[in-house]
Amino acid sequence: MKNRRLIVLCVIALSAGILFGAVTRDEAIDIALSDAGITKDAADTLRIHRDYDNGREEYEIEFRSGSSEWDYTIDVETGNITGYDYEVKNAPAPIAPAVSAPSHHPEHLLDRAALEEIALSDAGFGRRDVSALRSERDYDDGMEILEISFNNGGRKYEYDVLATGEILKAEWELRREPRGRSDARLSESDAQRIALEAIGGDTDRIVVWEDRDDGRFVYECEADKDNYRYEIDIDGTGEILSVKRSLKLR
Repeated sequence: MKNRRLIVLCVIALSAGILFGAVTRDEAIDIALSDAGITKDAADTLRIHRDYDNGREEYEIEFRSGSSEWDYTIDVETGNITGYDYEVKNAPAPIAPAVSAPSHHPEHLLDRAALEEIALSDAGFGRRDVSALRSERDYDDGMEILEISFNNGGRKYEYDVLATGEILKAEWELRREPRGRSDARLSESDAQRIALEAIGGDTDRIVVWEDRDDGRFVYECEADKDNYRYEIDIDGTGEILSVKRSLKLR
């Protein structure tokens, strides 16, 4: 009877070890701080809690240093970083590069700050020109990418940049409601002209069709140019609501 109880206790202990893994809370914090390139003393606030995602147990870690804020998700069993988010709160001083420390996948992923600079440069901005800069590492069809978003004026920008530095997707949309009349309706030829101007002129193909968005008349335009596909939404007053550019993968 004692042996049977001992066996049961051993099974329970082993199950707990598998469930909770070998990564402690302190080790998870060290992993996140090391990836962010800051010390524990430099973190103004630090929070950590355990959670589950699709049956997988993970640590969710948040910390701040100055105007910068990090959010990490770390697999409890393996210690791998499975989620990352970085944001710079509005600050009057120039914003320092997001992260210059070596990545946990240095052989595949370029420096995060460099990838952010690629997106900002493509949009025509510097770091001081934007607010709510955020970036998160992700995978898409086996490709490692950095998802980047930021705001400028009345627009929100979103980028997917491949680890090689190639832009996979670029998109902006209005952060406010269109100002013109909801019943306004420009001609299809004018909508096509505005769409062509938005993407810089000539195109290999362009298609325009009518639609409605929350009761507002909208033209949806789709165009191909070079190696990209463009989607442009234009309301009846001629205001561009959004522009999306996606790389046509070969």
